[in-house]
Amino acid sequence: MVVVLILLWGLINYAFPSVQQTRLVRMEPRLAPVTLSLNASATYLGISLGAALGSLVVAHGGELSLGFVAGACELLGLVALRLAPEMAPTASEAAGPYSGSNAATRPGH
Repeated sequence: MVVVLILLWGLINYAFPSVQQTRLVRMEPRLAPVTLSLNASATYLGISLGAALGSLVVAHGGELSLGFVAGACELLGLVALRLAPEMAPTASEAAGPYSGSNAATRPGH
C-alpha cells in the first residue's frame, strides 16, 4: 500500500509542472520566456519557504505538528486558487498565433 501511495504521489508531483507551464504559455504566448522564469522562481521560493516553515514547526512544535501545518498550507493554497481570477485564453488566443487571419503571415508561407 505504501508503494502505491508513493507511486501516486510521484505521478502527481511530476505531472503538475508541465501542465502549469502549458497553462501559463497559453495565457500570453508572447511572454512565455518571462512567465516561465517567474513561475520557476516562484516554485523555488515556495520550496525555500516550505523548508523554513518546516524547520520552525519541528523546532517549536515537534514532528507531530508538521502534518497539521502542512495540511493548513494546502488549504490556504486551495483557497488562494479558488479566489484567483480565471484567466482562460480566448478562442483565438488558444488557437495559436498562426491561425485564422494570421495564417498568411506564418513563416514559410
